[in-house]
Amino acid sequence: MTAAELSFCISHYQGDPAALLSCIDGHQYVIYNKSGRSLGQELDSRAITVENIGYNLSSYLRYIISNYSSLPSRVAFVKSDIFPRHISESYFKKTIQSARDFVPLADHRTWEGMNWPASYAGYDNMLYEINNSWYRFHHERIYFSTFNAFLYFFFAVDESPAPQYLRFAPGGNYIVSRERIRSHSITFYQNLLDIISSTQRACENHYLERSLGIIWDSAIESKQRKRLSPTILKELHLTCQQEVASDYRWRHRLRSLRLQLCTLIGPGRSA
Repeated sequence: MTAAELSFCISHYQGDPAALLSCIDGHQYVIYNKSGRSLGQELDSRAITVENIGYNLSSYLRYIISNYSSLPSRVAFVKSDIFPRHISESYFKKTIQSARDFVPLADHRTWEGMNWPASYAGYDNMLYEINNSWYRFHHERIYFSTFNAFLYFFFAVDESPAPQYLRFAPGGNYIVSRERIRSHSITFYQNLLDIISSTQRACENHYLERSLGIIWDSAIESKQRKRLSPTILKELHLTCQQEVASDYRWRHRLRSLRLQLCTLIGPGRSA
């Protein structure tokens, strides 16, 4: 496998994609345009206009679903405004030369605000974040009240405790091989798209962002499910709303404190 066997799925919402496109000259690419604005005659002819929901992740899922049976050897899933927030142009150009089948397009050296044991940066350019769903109070929860509820629904981990840390690249920019993508069924990706497409900024997007390391770079299997019916989606929504109603911030703070104390004390001991 060579670095040249790489196609790009670009999610565009804001900014000018020119800088990114200049870095991937010679590579095949498709742009999912969520901005509601023209990109110019040349780019518009290569762009797919989509609704602005599901952050950049909905663009990635649409690409996978549309091309599942004819995926290229490797796909780079990127936001058009990846520079400089997630990675510098120079480091990006270097990173996409890698022939590996899973590559986070991020640079941990630029991250700020790391505060162990709540989070820390790995040399693999992945963020390790304590699994307490802290962000759930900042976004509308439609189908799942916590990350763990999302995890146990989609992944075959019923007999395992929830992970203490979640490993992911902030922003959700990765190079992924066809084999890794196809390790999960097309139905799996269709169901994920349904889950994140309810509103523009549903909390489920943040759950999915934190799941990409599990999906594409772990031995954890997804549950074999049929397409989620409107009835099942309604049941998930009602259960979620019931759980959200009794999900108090003070209780979250206590649980988060206990989780961090257990991390500091170490395995096999309790706080």
